[in-house]
Amino acid sequence: MPQVNLWAVLAAATSAFVAGGIWYAPALFGKAWQRAGRLSDEDLRGRNLPRVFGIAWLLSLLAAFVFALFLGISSNASRSSCCSSTAVITPSSSPSTARCLASCPEGLP
Repeated sequence: MPQVNLWAVLAAATSAFVAGGIWYAPALFGKAWQRAGRLSDEDLRGRNLPRVFGIAWLLSLLAAFVFALFLGISSNASRSSCCSSTAVITPSSSPSTARCLASCPEGLP
């Protein structure tokens, strides 16, 4: 299982939650969302807001964690490909190629 930066996952989940709050605020698209969903102000007042917001944040946290897992798998795959025996440093190589090869556990191939 790839390593996941939990602080980054928490920051991503919280920022997605805040962005959703701004997006669905009445000042932006909240009223349009209410019209499309055929919801009145009374319908929204009857909801348990702490529960709704808590579930929304937990789902944002789950999505951020899954994204982090996929990105971890992707970065590990690219790292293993740069550590292959076909990777060589030439005068025209980019600094990122040199960093990639220097990060290989066995050193330069």
